[in-house]
Amino acid sequence: MALTQGFKDTMTAAVADPAAADYDTALKAEIDAYAARFKGTPDFPDPLDWRLFKAQLLIESGGPQGKVWKGRVMQIGNKGDPGLSVVKAAAEGRIADAEGADLVLSADLKSAMKDPKQSTDQPVLNLRIGLCYLFARLIKNIRDEDIIDTSRPPETWKVLKGDSWWKIARHFRIKVKDLQDLNSSAVTRGLFPGMELHVRWGKHVRELTGWRTFDYATIADRYNGGGDADYADKLEFVHKLLLAAPKPAPTPGAPKK
Repeated sequence: MALTQGFKDTMTAAVADPAAADYDTALKAEIDAYAARFKGTPDFPDPLDWRLFKAQLLIESGGPQGKVWKGRVMQIGNKGDPGLSVVKAAAEGRIADAEGADLVLSADLKSAMKDPKQSTDQPVLNLRIGLCYLFARLIKNIRDEDIIDTSRPPETWKVLKGDSWWKIARHFRIKVKDLQDLNSSAVTRGLFPGMELHVRWGKHVRELTGWRTFDYATIADRYNGGGDADYADKLEFVHKLLLAAPKPAPTPGAPKK
C-alpha cells in the first residue's frame, strides 16, 4: 500500500521541527551504549545508525505535534502493548517471561524502572524501555545451558547408594553428557556404591549469540507485530528524511570543524 500524503506531510513537518531534537541526546546515548555493549556479536550492525531509531520514535509518537510527544513516545504501557510487561519481567528477574530482554536490559535502566519517581509516562524512560524491548525482539539466537566451569579444578566423587548420573550431574550443575564423557568406562560398567568418578563443577551460561537483520521489515515485524501493514514503508520514508535532513547551521563565530 502507498503511504498517504497526510502521513508524508506530517512526518516531513516533524523532521523539520526543531522540537524533533528534544530527545536526540538521550536517544544517541542509548544507542551508543548498545553499540558499545554488543559490537562484535554475530550480525550486530556496525555502525549502528541512531537515526533509524529516531525514525521509529517519530512514527510511534506522531512527532513533536503528536499528543504523546511529552508522554508515552514509544507507546510503551498502552493497552495491549506487550513491551512493558516483557521488560518488567527482565527487571524483576523473571527470565521465563523476559523474552531475551534480560540480555539487553542495562543496569541503569533497571534502576530507573524500580525508581518510584520514574514513570512510563515520562518520555525518556518510555523511549528507553521501548528500545530495550525492540533490541530484545531483534535477538535471533540465545545460548542458555550448563557448561563446565574451567576456572575450578577437577574433583572426584565417591558414588553413594541411590546415586544416578542425573543426580550427580545436578549436584555439580553440569550436563549428564559432560559427566559421562569424563567417565566413559563407568558408563559401560554402570554405577555402583563406592565407585570413584571424575567430576567438574559447572556454571550456567545465558548469552545472546546472534542478531536478526536490523532492517525496516524486521523492525516492523518484531516491534509492531503486523499491526500496521505500512510500518516498514513508514520507517523507510522517515529514516530517509532524516538522512537527507540538512545539518544545523553553525553558530556565528563558532570554530569550523
